[in-house]
Amino acid sequence: MTLVSPYYVHFLARRDLGAGHGWYAPVELDSDDPQGAGLVIPVNHDGTPFDEYWMGVLFLEGSTRQIEYFQFTRNSTGSFKLETVPADIEFVERNVPPEQRALHYMGDFVFPDLEYRLVEIVPVKDEIYDLLLGSKEVVLIGCNPFELYRRKDGTPL
Repeated sequence: MTLVSPYYVHFLARRDLGAGHGWYAPVELDSDDPQGAGLVIPVNHDGTPFDEYWMGVLFLEGSTRQIEYFQFTRNSTGSFKLETVPADIEFVERNVPPEQRALHYMGDFVFPDLEYRLVEIVPVKDEIYDLLLGSKEVVLIGCNPFELYRRKDGTPL
């Protein structure tokens, strides 16, 4: 598969840690820290979202795990659409105060998207997670950090 957009959806946690208030990869947090995290997208320097992203979807079948990437596109209303199995899913930006909208990634990993400010996205219909999680066969992961992210010294995770 040839990817057209250079941008990905990411699964990150918003925290206020020593490095500052912003986004961190869940794997960077203490195991005692609650793992509340969400899907985020990088935005332009003026705060506007890009038109296209790639969303990683983990498909589980027995002991087989396969990640496929699907196009995640912004439509004319400003929402985003992910066309995948078992259902198309529409997302919007999470409604937060302006000063909390677009935050920097504050962790220690390197990937081009993480140089931009990031905003959280949520499904328009909350029940879509029940549909996905209830199936236990499909998980939205954003991107695969173990495939794409690097440590600052360039080594893989």
